[in-house]
Amino acid sequence: MKATKTTLIASFTLGLLLGTYGTYRYLSIPTNPEPADKPLAATSHLKVAPKETPEDSDLVVTQKYIATINNKKVEVPVIDKTTPASASTTSATLYTATLQQEVDITPLVAHMVPRWELGVGLGRQGSDTYIPVSMQRNYTYKKAIQIELHIDPRNQKVSGVEIQHKWRF
Repeated sequence: MKATKTTLIASFTLGLLLGTYGTYRYLSIPTNPEPADKPLAATSHLKVAPKETPEDSDLVVTQKYIATINNKKVEVPVIDKTTPASASTTSATLYTATLQQEVDITPLVAHMVPRWELGVGLGRQGSDTYIPVSMQRNYTYKKAIQIELHIDPRNQKVSGVEIQHKWRF
């Protein structure tokens, strides 16, 4: 019985260390093979027009942040801000400047979806203890497939297997 507990603790510790090392290596390597020097695309339009009344805003800024995820264009909602008219009549201007800006953040979003996930843990079913070791492949933003092996710590052999397909919603 003592050898089984020692083996279980050693197996769990080894799995934890390997999982920690794998996570460190995974986080230190970019997940997206695209070149890192791909710049963000931004378009800006500036328009200056005479004010209709002196109370109109001096500056109107409109920003859009867009990204292409799974071939769909997604826009981040941004609340439009306007500055009030100049408080002093001596520094007031007769014009309103309008700035419209659109920033494509697709290169940033592409790095946020992990492609592979690894897992290790400790499980128990009835009176049997096992070490689950799993590997998951995220093949789209909302879908993944996972395989999990249940390893018996007494003889270090596979005692069970799970295969799962996952949907995120």
